[in-house]
Amino acid sequence: MTTLKDYLGTLINSVGQARMMSDIEAARMARLYAADPLLKGFQIPRFRAPKVELTIPLAMDSLQQSEDETITKLGPKELEALTLGILAKQLGPNIGDKAIEKSLQKVVEIQTEVLISAIQKDGEWEENLTFFAKSVAAQSLSLIQLGETDRKSLSGDDRKSREQEIRMTLYKQLAPLLTLIGEDQLQLEARVIVESAKLKELRPEQLVYVKMTIAEEGMEWHTMEDGEGGIQSKLLPE
Repeated sequence: MTTLKDYLGTLINSVGQARMMSDIEAARMARLYAADPLLKGFQIPRFRAPKVELTIPLAMDSLQQSEDETITKLGPKELEALTLGILAKQLGPNIGDKAIEKSLQKVVEIQTEVLISAIQKDGEWEENLTFFAKSVAAQSLSLIQLGETDRKSLSGDDRKSREQEIRMTLYKQLAPLLTLIGEDQLQLEARVIVESAKLKELRPEQLVYVKMTIAEEGMEWHTMEDGEGGIQSKLLPE
């Protein structure tokens, strides 16, 4: 007997491992092509799977209430790093100035403390995250405009549109993570039957079909300067 989260997690992990094996094989072929005088002029084959669609039959066995000890809390530093990574992609070269970058880090640090404190106090993460995203987006654009000397500042409409885009991106990417903030809570754990032999013994109406699409994304390293002038590297979503 297994839990639904473990079963689906294993499938997702297996797809990721398959992608890694494909990349390793592509690197091996690249070396072979480079060493061959005829093949080195050819394109190196590399296969991708942007989407993998699965239809998985299973049957529910039971629901048990248990404390999930595998959940780790999202701390302020992790949330700050994720926020700065999102802003780096949204604002691009505009935050290349060291003074602006340090000011932006300070803004994110302060707003992160306010956000986590508010969530721990009242448990309302949606409203608090909305305020956080709005504040960070507005202040980050203000910092960039203050740093513009050779470029015309954003007009009112352009600034409003840009601020809304940054605010929505912050909310969308941070919302799934904020459930990790606060106290661990008891959760319902679904135990399922997945073995083919056991599923064949059940009636059709007892089966559940899970349709799942696994989309291919990646992680990349971001290098940033901390408040003390040191260089930090963070692995963040693309």
